[in-house]
Amino acid sequence: MKKTLQYFVKLLFVIILPLGVSISSISLVITNWETTSIMVIVGLSTITLITICNALFYSAVLSNTKLLPKISIEFNLVVGLAVAYDRNAMRPTLVIIIPFGIIEIKPKLK
Repeated sequence: MKKTLQYFVKLLFVIILPLGVSISSISLVITNWETTSIMVIVGLSTITLITICNALFYSAVLSNTKLLPKISIEFNLVVGLAVAYDRNAMRPTLVIIIPFGIIEIKPKLK
């Protein structure tokens, strides 16, 4: 339960919140460019900067919490297209084979 809560907190404060604030601030300024005062632009820029600093802080504090699975890429002389799933009891793996490359996606270990 604790790891799941840490995962959702990191996802919210490191990815979702900075993207949402940045996109909404930029779209607000772009759509109302003629009528937006300089104080609103400075305020939105300050809020965006504070949100990005907050994201860096949470990323540093929750550095043990991983958001993405482990991905490894190998380049070999393989010609073909395939998607495979290995149901290993210890560590299931998704393998994607593309021309001249193999991509393995493994879940993070707990």
